[in-house]
Amino acid sequence: HEHASQWKAIQSIAPKIGCIPETLRLWIKKHEQRLAVKNSLNADERQRLKELEREN
Repeated sequence: HEHASQWKAIQSIAPKIGCIPETLRLWIKKHEQRLAVKNSLNADERQRLKELEREN
C-alpha cells in the first residue's frame, strides 16, 4: 500500500494502532534520532547503550 508521503502513511497508520498522527510522527522522529546516535557509536559504546536501555 503506497502513500504519497511519510505524513500520509502516518495519517493512515496512526488510527490503526490507537494514536493520533502527531504522536506517531514524534515516535518516528525519536526512533530516527536514536538510530543516528547508535550509528555514530563504536561497538563498546553500543553495548553500554544497550545495557543502559535495559535498566530503564
